Amino acid sequence: MKNMMIVLFMMVNLAIIQNHIQAQAVKESGRYGIAVDEAAFPQNTPENLRKSLLKALESDKIDYMLAHLAHPAFIEKNVREVHEGDFSKQVSETKEKLKNGLKTPLETLLKTGKLESSEKAGTIKDPGLKDFVIHMKLENNKWYMENNKK
Repeated sequence: MKNMMIVLFMMVNLAIIQNHIQAQAVKESGRYGIAVDEAAFPQNTPENLRKSLLKALESDKIDYMLAHLAHPAFIEKNVREVHEGDFSKQVSETKEKLKNGLKTPLETLLKTGKLESSEKAGTIKDPGLKDFVIHMKLENNKWYMENNKK
């Protein structure tokens, strides 16, 4: 009986270790080959998501912003339906939009906009930018920027 308990204990520990290794591998490979960096780009609160979005924008980490800070369902659908599965085309399109006038109001909104949030949703608004709003959503314990084109 004692040997069975030892074997069972070892099997449970092995399963736990294997799950941890698999989770770590997914975390390191990331979405679209871009590793998650929760230390540099936290998204555990709406305010941290705001700071992470601004940091990604100012440091030209648009690929990271799209892979991890924007809502995954929207990005995946857009990459699949608009860019024929090519994430780099999504990044290029977004960079072009930023270059052509979107970057300045987005930076302003992230720096000075008023953040309002509830348990699972939030917005950043600035009266001076009229209809330009950032919508946020909590999903799987992470906050994401949502596509606000409804």
